[in-house]
Amino acid sequence: MSKAKTPRKAPNYKKRNLIVKILFFIVVLIIGGISFGAFIMTLFGALPTFAAWYRDNNPRKSLGYTVGLTNTTCIFLVIKDLLPMGQHLTQAMPYLQNPWYWCMIYIGAVVGYGIHNMTPKIVIKTLRWNFQGKIQELKRTQHQLVQQWGPDVVGE
Repeated sequence: MSKAKTPRKAPNYKKRNLIVKILFFIVVLIIGGISFGAFIMTLFGALPTFAAWYRDNNPRKSLGYTVGLTNTTCIFLVIKDLLPMGQHLTQAMPYLQNPWYWCMIYIGAVVGYGIHNMTPKIVIKTLRWNFQGKIQELKRTQHQLVQQWGPDVVGE
């Protein structure tokens, strides 16, 4: 007896994306409760993530996730020094005014955009290279068959 397979349900990307948005905003609010300087850095540093998320029309939000992961990684690398300062904005001002921190955050977003834009091209070139190898292998096999059985095998 064979079991009848039930049809697979399509994943609900809207629900997953809503959960990710809610979690992101909860994390931003928690950071705001811990340190006001880190909240400012997170809010303005995550602008590329917000732009990528709302610009992406794909239901899977691949651009938003790619830019968001690289951007928020760089944000957390910067705000790790700001979180222990608490709500003292005067102590956080040197960090907020340092252009290198902002460059690091936005370079993280640029890396995310680069990964998203270059991945399809790399995959296509890799597949093309793989298929060219398969074609060459089939041509060698065909040539061996023609030598062994004659040209009638090919049907030309």
